[in-house]
Amino acid sequence: MMNTEKLNVILIGDNIETQIVFKNALSKLGKLCQIGDYFSIDKAVANPGKFSLENPHIIFLDTNKNATDCSNDVKKIRDWEPFKKCSLVVYDSNSQLRDTAAIFSEGADVFINKPYDFPRLKKVIGNILSTDWNVNRSNVNRINYFL
Repeated sequence: MMNTEKLNVILIGDNIETQIVFKNALSKLGKLCQIGDYFSIDKAVANPGKFSLENPHIIFLDTNKNATDCSNDVKKIRDWEPFKKCSLVVYDSNSQLRDTAAIFSEGADVFINKPYDFPRLKKVIGNILSTDWNVNRSNVNRINYFL
């Protein structure tokens, strides 16, 4: 993606501290981003126009739960038409999720574990924003980032 393109980014998760860290990292990358945040996947699907981000480029989903529940959330995102084609990054703010196979099988593109090291998190988010996910998704190049 070009630096001049405005990226529509949605953050989904109830961990406010993690959302603040992600917003801070996004703001320091030199890319123009419109950011919306939701506290649950159900609210995001029920009210996608809350931030005028009906067609986001990237969704960051905080697991904050077990693998089965997170897999179900990933499936909800991929089953809902406006969110089908966007990049989906799942992150584990509690460092509890170990098995990512189900998350990737439901359609997640990237998994980030333990996003607490800010410089490394910023670098990972920068890599994610500069990836052409249409190409990578067709090549099934799923990535785990462990911070």
